[in-house]
Amino acid sequence: MKKKIVLIVAIVLGIALCFFGFKKFYLEKQNKAKVVENVDKTSQSNIDTTVIETVAASDTLQIDDEDDKSSNSENKDQQEELNKWLNKIKYYIDRGNYSKAKSCFKQLKVITKDKKMLEDLKSQIDKIKNSKSSSGKENTTKKWIIEKVAAQDTTYYIIKNSATGLKLSNRYYSKEVAEKELENFKNIFQ
Repeated sequence: MKKKIVLIVAIVLGIALCFFGFKKFYLEKQNKAKVVENVDKTSQSNIDTTVIETVAASDTLQIDDEDDKSSNSENKDQQEELNKWLNKIKYYIDRGNYSKAKSCFKQLKVITKDKKMLEDLKSQIDKIKNSKSSSGKENTTKKWIIEKVAAQDTTYYIIKNSATGLKLSNRYYSKEVAEKELENFKNIFQ
């Protein structure tokens, strides 16, 4: 009887946690959508501020300072968020890290809808993907070598791929045997 009560309580708590987690996720998604709208509005409005100041001075237009400050702070926050993701993407592009640059790009797409900027970044990210060639890590017979390993009590030779660093687990205690096994190993690839 107690087990059933504990099970029911656990199920109810699980459902409640899922509900509140979904509610939080839904609210965050709505907030991100609002940020996207506001960032798009700010990026599309390229109005010269000097023109606004001269119009305000000539017409003696009075703007409520509190509303202006709050909208400026929202725009600043949105611009900071946009700059943060742009900097991350540029950092990963410079480092040649395709997967992280792509992940940050997805986040940036949520924040802004500026198609020109997104296309430029996407082309830069695609260049990273296309520039990574596997020619340096090809598994060819020329890449396999013999390496001498000095342990505490003995010295032995192993077969190692110089491009990838892959080492075979066999130990050869004489160089001649290791060279013979390397030749046998290379014959497998040919």
